[in-house]
Amino acid sequence: MRPTPDAMYAEMTAQAMEVVRDSAVSGAVTVTRSVDARYVGQGYELRVPMASGTHDAEAMSAFTADFNRLHEEEYGHVFPENPIQIVNIRVVAVGEMPKLPALPAPESTSLEEARIDEAPVRFTEDGSVVSTPTAFYHREKLPVGETIHGPAVLVQFDSTVVVPPGASAEALPTGDVLVRV
Repeated sequence: MRPTPDAMYAEMTAQAMEVVRDSAVSGAVTVTRSVDARYVGQGYELRVPMASGTHDAEAMSAFTADFNRLHEEEYGHVFPENPIQIVNIRVVAVGEMPKLPALPAPESTSLEEARIDEAPVRFTEDGSVVSTPTAFYHREKLPVGETIHGPAVLVQFDSTVVVPPGASAEALPTGDVLVRV
């Protein structure tokens, strides 16, 4: 026997809430339900919000009206007499996480102290490859607020930021690097 939409939504909601609880969410949790639906024979779907509660005749009538309204908004026409096919049902649980504390600003050093070396790096310029002397820096040692003009390579243990010729980079107080091209 095939489960009812209400039973499927209940099972999916329970699974979503379990994932949210396992994710250390301590705040409020919002659950939304929707379906991907289309007129029978169409090859594309619309996502239609579904009200919580049981799927009685009143709820399905509201769903049909919502689907037809969304179809007209999206495609400019509606076929109110055509049967509607539900392709997917969806449950989304969104939980509030506590705000992360601000990261401390990187220890400020001079640009010269952050510098590792200089080496030629190949960049494409006007369709040709050009070898350009390029400064290499320890990313975590970049002074906050100071502009580094490209070409430059900012090195850290888990990533590398390439600042191409003509671009610039700035270490922000948050620890992020803003690259302007």
